Amino acid sequence: MNETDDVERAVGMKIFIIFVAIFAVSGCGPVVGPRESPAEVIRAHIEAMNREDLEAAMSYIDSDGPNYAITRSTTEQLFKVYDIRYSVEVLGQVTSEKKGEVRMKVIQTTQKIAGPAFADNKITMYYVLKEGWFSWKIVSTEVLSGEYLKPNTP
Repeated sequence: MNETDDVERAVGMKIFIIFVAIFAVSGCGPVVGPRESPAEVIRAHIEAMNREDLEAAMSYIDSDGPNYAITRSTTEQLFKVYDIRYSVEVLGQVTSEKKGEVRMKVIQTTQKIAGPAFADNKITMYYVLKEGWFSWKIVSTEVLSGEYLKPNTP
């Protein structure tokens, strides 16, 4: 083994390390970790919505999905106009026909804290999530049923 072999090996190792670092960082989302279950992703998304943290809330949404842009703009407007409290009860997972996709059945309650007229509601729905390289992402929601809640009166 000579000096040239050592240099080539060192350069090759540096290139390999750089490649691994770029690959690891390029797919990582800012909040969602690889071990979060679909239910944990939904709960974390709801927590971000309650904090009115747009970037965190959107980090759980599939950025390649057809509804991403409208979801972002609607959420941003919602945060400007209302203060809303969300709660969610995850009822369970429903198997999807598509590989790498799950449907989580939830009951989501939405109540206005401040802002113009708003109908508090409770909705039974599916959150549809797809498995990405490093995390589950919310693709869409499907409302199954809903009801308006009676306004709080003193």
